[in-house]
Amino acid sequence: MSFVEWLTDPVIISRYLVNAYFIVMAVISLVAIFLAFHTRFKWMALFLWIMAGLIGLVWEVTLFLTGSRDYALGNSGELLYHALTEGGSGLVITFVFANWIGIIDADRYRDPEPEDEGGDDE
Repeated sequence: MSFVEWLTDPVIISRYLVNAYFIVMAVISLVAIFLAFHTRFKWMALFLWIMAGLIGLVWEVTLFLTGSRDYALGNSGELLYHALTEGGSGLVITFVFANWIGIIDADRYRDPEPEDEGGDDE
């Protein structure tokens, strides 16, 4: 088989994964949500997660509609789960980590400090 034949040979991607995959991705997503709230980046994290989710959704739908992707569980539920958990949570964790170690300075994207809701003592 030549390199060109190998490169253009169709590949069918199918996922028959154990439930551990879904549990691990749920845990990673929960960690990302915790970090977003803990570091006060919840709105930036939501934006990043939506953008990554849209990219993932377009990718998963394209693979499914062309017959290159087969799901073990319910098609629409698993498709959405993969689209929302694969890219978004990792992107949020990476964003928070990059800010924490100083690769980026994302302080301007932090949520505003909660204001004191007590009454004035005048």
